[in-house]
Amino acid sequence: ITVIGFFSSHNDIEEDEYEEFVDTSKELQSNENIYFGLVINKQLCNVYKRNKTIDRTPSVLLVSDQSIRKTINLDELFGERIGLNDWIIRNSIPLVNKLTPTNFHIYEKSNLPMLLLFLNLSSDSNSLIDEIVEGKSG
Repeated sequence: ITVIGFFSSHNDIEEDEYEEFVDTSKELQSNENIYFGLVINKQLCNVYKRNKTIDRTPSVLLVSDQSIRKTINLDELFGERIGLNDWIIRNSIPLVNKLTPTNFHIYEKSNLPMLLLFLNLSSDSNSLIDEIVEGKSG
């Protein structure tokens, strides 16, 4: 998972959102599968706006392992009543996945309900199970 923050005025009007992004990246840096980047150059931010990658600054772009892109304008988080930390966690995990010791803590942090399905993985029907479990969600 790659998370990139875009700030064209990080020392001025966007200072609070910038600090929240930096604090969130520090909190989540222990997750070995989430990488953070930062764009604070106004001209470079404008390139991403022209390419329709982001609407405006301050924004966050999240790119998943499956190259799925999600963006949010940081002022919209206040309307959603979740913080940036929660938004990143919720959008960085697949809806359907195998639960492993490596990813359990991420699902646990999401504070979302979980449905657990126990399968006998030693049978010959593993190809069907793999099709179901490998992130095919609706």
